[in-house]
Amino acid sequence: MNVLSYKMQFWWEVKMKTIFIAENNRDHLKMLRKWIEGEFSDIQLLTAKTFLDGRDIVENNHIDLFILDIGLTNEDDEQGVQLAEEIREKYPHNTIIFQTVQSDHKYQVDIHSRIGSAIYLVKQELSKERLIATIHHELDRFAAPLTSFIFIKERSERTLIPTHQIFRIEKVNNGHDAVFFLYDKKSDGITTKIFRISLTGIMDQAGARGFLLRCHQSHIINQKMMEGVTVEESMYKVKIEHEDELIPIGRNYRDKTLKALGRMLKK
Repeated sequence: MNVLSYKMQFWWEVKMKTIFIAENNRDHLKMLRKWIEGEFSDIQLLTAKTFLDGRDIVENNHIDLFILDIGLTNEDDEQGVQLAEEIREKYPHNTIIFQTVQSDHKYQVDIHSRIGSAIYLVKQELSKERLIATIHHELDRFAAPLTSFIFIKERSERTLIPTHQIFRIEKVNNGHDAVFFLYDKKSDGITTKIFRISLTGIMDQAGARGFLLRCHQSHIINQKMMEGVTVEESMYKVKIEHEDELIPIGRNYRDKTLKALGRMLKK
């Protein structure tokens, strides 16, 4: 089938988070899986009962959050900590939650010196509410955007727009003005603002780097909000969060846009 001759759609999902659990106790693992799957509909859950299986999963998958039993055999071992040391080589910042029967502060300090920051949940005190609240908090914290701004100067006024609030920008009035489409997470609301600035003037700013992507002569999108790309009758279009309308991808911007989406998939 020629994708340029027929209306086709292909989507690359980038929103699903992955949680990895290493736990050798079958019943406890089953309970954790039930709690997490009952709460999250957009989570991919990977599990392992042994150190070697866990290592293989970590090496071959992208993982956002780790839940590790400190011991992964029936013996008094620290294979979960050893696995965490290997995880830290690939994921220096992602959250590791340890399940432990030891609430000894000195023991936790020793683990900290080996792998850095971690969260400790004592098995005997573990509840569904506490685990789910911890996961929600850590996923939200990890997803919190870095603060950067687009500067707009009009006459004597200067406006700062947080870059992470921008989900797209469109050229209007023959390119003299730009309409900003903004999303506020706290209010779950969308607003638009028009400023006298060119798309080139926006993209030249330091605050645009790593966030904004020019995908068309008349359009800029926030690359961190891309959800997928579709091809309709030879026209490439991108789907972004908070926007039902598909944004066209210009021929000269196609490779850069697809590469940016590819990088998102690898994260």
